[in-house]
Amino acid sequence: MVEFKKEKNYVGIDRVIISSDGDEFELSLEENGDLYIGFCIPNEDKLPSEKTFKITSDNPLLYYAVDNLFDSFKDTSALEECLKKYGNETLAKLIRRDNPYYDDKIVWYSDDFSIDTASKLTITKNNDEFYFTFSRSKSKNEVNTYFVCISNTISRYHAFKIPFMNFYKNLLVYEKSDVLNKNSIQRINKKGK
Repeated sequence: MVEFKKEKNYVGIDRVIISSDGDEFELSLEENGDLYIGFCIPNEDKLPSEKTFKITSDNPLLYYAVDNLFDSFKDTSALEECLKKYGNETLAKLIRRDNPYYDDKIVWYSDDFSIDTASKLTITKNNDEFYFTFSRSKSKNEVNTYFVCISNTISRYHAFKIPFMNFYKNLLVYEKSDVLNKNSIQRINKKGK
């Protein structure tokens, strides 16, 4: 079963914990505005080089949020056309150049390390399943981590930080109803309750 829940992180900001087959990873917004996606392994003697989490349609809210995230990277043609239409060819070129989507997957190297030592998140889709694969950082100077930084200020992927920030924010307001209306998504703003 795939589930997600919201909790406060160590600085009192909401984080989202996604559970898949008994394992968990999280999305946590930090004080500096950067989003971190990853997980911790308590026993540091047994650090695999990578770990994969599967997201299925068992949880329609989470599945469609991930599907929307994936599509934001996969198809940027409408955005590029809009930018060209309004004379911003330079930004349209940046969108094409910086998109971390290629070979039918999203590959995001953590913004807080150089690419050669950074932890990495790879998101792939196979039929009706998404796979989040976290690769451990190779840093010799820092603690090896599976967390990937989506920087809100200095991202190497520029505009593509926005789909991840939207993904995080959408998960904060989604709430699973006991009875989904014909498998539809219900979006509830908790402030409006």
